[in-house]
Amino acid sequence: MEGIVSTIGHVGGIPKDQVGGPPKPTFCIARSFVVGSRQHFEDMNWLIEVNKIKLMLDKRVFKFEDLKDAYQYMWGSEAFLEK
Repeated sequence: MEGIVSTIGHVGGIPKDQVGGPPKPTFCIARSFVVGSRQHFEDMNWLIEVNKIKLMLDKRVFKFEDLKDAYQYMWGSEAFLEK
């Protein structure tokens, strides 16, 4: 009750054999995200491979108690600068 349900996909509709459907809006907030087609996904992966794009991860790790510091670090530019 009173939760948030986020779904990704179902752009082509919900399969007939799928039970249920989206929750009733009176019980929770229901929202959907459109992320593109399978072809877009395959094209993206091909471009990543061809261009040798590497995921850049920050080595800094925060404890849960330092959540505020983690958010401040994430929103600052230093988290996204290559080191």
